Amino acid sequence: WLVHKLLPYKCDTCDQSFKLKNEMQRHRVHAHLTAADQADDTDSQPN
Repeated sequence: WLVHKLLPYKCDTCDQSFKLKNEMQRHRVHAHLTAADQADDTDSQPN
């Protein structure tokens, strides 16, 4: 798939695709803040 080559990183939660790994990780933290993400990001406050 051409799209997969252009956007190799995919959010597990919503299937949105991203070109860069850190874009995907940042999206997951902001859009789907999980317990695992909170443990990694000490700056964020739980909602």
